[in-house]
Amino acid sequence: MTNKSLRCLSNSPLKIEEGGFRKQLFEHYMCTEDVSAGLERGELIKGVLRINPKKYMEAFVPSPDGSADIFLDGIAARNRALNGDDVVVKVLPSEQWKVLYQNVLKF
Repeated sequence: MTNKSLRCLSNSPLKIEEGGFRKQLFEHYMCTEDVSAGLERGELIKGVLRINPKKYMEAFVPSPDGSADIFLDGIAARNRALNGDDVVVKVLPSEQWKVLYQNVLKF
């Protein structure tokens, strides 16, 4: 394993016992070099995480232009981030997006 590989691995991710085996709940954190490169290429978006106080499974990061929010569905999608944390997200392909239809009607 190279030094870069060692720097890119986070501490061991949280695992949950399920039926006698361990299931990884969270992804490893990205290393600083990969985050910087992804931001420069426009593959990643940086923002402040907002968690819905009434539905903690829903979180949002504002889009770069501020016109819409990027929806994060579930705790695993937040990858241990808490409300107000600076985060970097990778947007899924559009066919995997979840759209709030009440917002579509506005357009």
